Amino acid sequence: MPAKVTSSIVNKCAKIVDIMATTHRQLSLSSISSEMNLAKSSTHRLLTILKGEKIVEFDDRTNCYQLGSRLRNWAQDSWNNTDLQQHAWAEMETLSERTKYNVTLAVLDNSDVMYIRKIDMYAARYTPVVGDLGGAHCTAAGKAITAYLPTSVREHFLNSLTFLRHNENTIGTISEFEDELEKVRETGVAENIGEEISQVLGYASPIFDHHNNVIAALTLWGLISDADDASLPKIKKDLLEAANNVSKQLGSIRAAP
Repeated sequence: MPAKVTSSIVNKCAKIVDIMATTHRQLSLSSISSEMNLAKSSTHRLLTILKGEKIVEFDDRTNCYQLGSRLRNWAQDSWNNTDLQQHAWAEMETLSERTKYNVTLAVLDNSDVMYIRKIDMYAARYTPVVGDLGGAHCTAAGKAITAYLPTSVREHFLNSLTFLRHNENTIGTISEFEDELEKVRETGVAENIGEEISQVLGYASPIFDHHNNVIAALTLWGLISDADDASLPKIKKDLLEAANNVSKQLGSIRAAP
């Protein structure tokens, strides 16, 4: 087994960054020294190294240290390079195998949801293709995303919906839709039982980004005639767990419900 490569200076610098990142405030030399259990002189030398690399900054007004611009830029670049579809794919595959349902990844597109990736466990003539749109008011994905929009954004969004009726199951008013959204926030799982296509049911859970904003939904769907009510609680649990796992990979600390 190869020897573990370590560096005392690197380890200590990393620990300082951890301390500063988790306190969410500026820290004095004394505070950092105490947290590190190091002498002030040793702590100051480490902070000087980090300051030189722009990983920490010193505020002359408060005589305290804070995380620096270089570290913030690293974090921003990391999030900008994060690929939603890439992070969701492994969870989609696992979810499809566990539940035997078709799986889709969807995002909002104006007043609709757009399917941007999918796995089909079985073929059906209702199967959407990547790029297809569905009404936000009559799809599980639309409900899952809308339920977690910020209040002001959600109110504006609801007022933009036309509530096109596809059949007798389709939600037709804002008040009905808001009742559905409240259920989603309680459980973390949205349902669509024949609201867009009479023969199709779907379940969806929201996905959050590193700002803890809802950005997508993971959806399971199948034919109502094939549904097994006994397995439904486990299926919903697996769906919620998969969506929350994707959110964590994207840097979110938020989870539904």
